[in-house]
Amino acid sequence: MTIATYNEDDDTFIMHMPETNAIKWWIGDLGVYATHAIVFAQLIIKNKKYGTHAFIVPIRDGNHKPFSGVEVGDIGPKYGYNCKDNGYLRLTNYKIPRKNMLMKYTKVSSTGEYQRRGN
Repeated sequence: MTIATYNEDDDTFIMHMPETNAIKWWIGDLGVYATHAIVFAQLIIKNKKYGTHAFIVPIRDGNHKPFSGVEVGDIGPKYGYNCKDNGYLRLTNYKIPRKNMLMKYTKVSSTGEYQRRGN
């Protein structure tokens, strides 16, 4: 399971895939071309789980190199579909800003308060 733990000290989420089965596979255009990914992760605030939420995660810098804490690449030859750049992604204690959480329906404040918004 991918986890996103809110860190109130520096207003970030720590994105982490602690086990091999948490690695994201077969993501289109991620292996070589993408600079960002939408990652779904279990949200944890103050040791309490709030379910799965979406985050915009920058994965490569301006020189197209993966950031520290990001392992990303192409999955290799694909039978009958080699032209597609399908990739994998693994995050290891990778920090992203709080604002990178998609917060249309739920919000996490800078003090770590979880709020549901109206429909």
